[in-house]
Amino acid sequence: MMDNVIVTVYCTTYNHARYIRDALEGFISQKTNFLFEVLVHDDASTDETASIIKEYEKKYPTIIKGIYQDENIYSKNINRTYEYMLPRTHGKYIAFCEGDDYWCDPNKLQSQYDYMETHPECSLVAHKALKQYSNGKKVKYTNYRFIENSCITVEEIVDNLALFPFNSMFFRSEFYRKNEKFLKQHQTFDYLLKIMLAFEGTVYVIPKTMSVYRVCSVGSWTERVGNNSNKLIEHEEKAICSLTDLDQYNNYQYHNILEANIIKRKYHIEELKGNYHELKKKSYINIYRKQSIKYRILIKIKGDWPWFYKEMRKIYYIVCRKK
Repeated sequence: MMDNVIVTVYCTTYNHARYIRDALEGFISQKTNFLFEVLVHDDASTDETASIIKEYEKKYPTIIKGIYQDENIYSKNINRTYEYMLPRTHGKYIAFCEGDDYWCDPNKLQSQYDYMETHPECSLVAHKALKQYSNGKKVKYTNYRFIENSCITVEEIVDNLALFPFNSMFFRSEFYRKNEKFLKQHQTFDYLLKIMLAFEGTVYVIPKTMSVYRVCSVGSWTERVGNNSNKLIEHEEKAICSLTDLDQYNNYQYHNILEANIIKRKYHIEELKGNYHELKKKSYINIYRKQSIKYRILIKIKGDWPWFYKEMRKIYYIVCRKK
């Protein structure tokens, strides 16, 4: 039975009891002419996430496969892909959806499978998506205009993290096995995967909305890292190390593109640290000059009159609260 599985879906979750049912319903609603499995990895959630997964696992045993941790492995920097997911993977292809996101089209997997089967040169197929805020409001994931039958370049992927979300990615499982040595040594966040897959072949984005990415949900990356300056700095520093190593791993084939992105991340670190005068120095001046006038005025105020900026922020928040 497992030998006939064509697609393995990776779903990682932690304290997503409020959202996990939407993700699981999105999986079981898929209409395909092939077998697929869903590996749901719960990282020792302290809420009801695990019990909800077990409920669906019992109801749909041929699809939902739970992996349950007694201790949180994310905090121990254990590579869950190679330690727990890949050894249980039976599919030729891998798809993703984290526990706080969900798929909104029952033909998602079939559409991506069909494209990959008819385009052997393609290493990654994704699709359009929506962002959903905590108040329920949904907007486009990106304003980028995807063109039918037009592939995305390496430079576009390196320069734009938000072209498509993790929950839209679909690629061959062989990629993980082929690049095991490198990926085991690096935090395999989706940005790095996108770049490496773009190195291996073409990247196509189906111009159809088939998933939803939740913003600022409980347990999300935004909540854990995105809203914390120190953790963001740490994230950027790890990304710089990974991109530097990736450049060497790929024999510097795309050195100029990767180096330009590394400089942007260093610029972002200086900004997060409050080193605003550094942003105008030679190594960053081209990035600074491309920013809007409003941004440059704000940086000027932050750097030269920080006390004034703090007072203006206080006034702004007081006015917002009154509204």
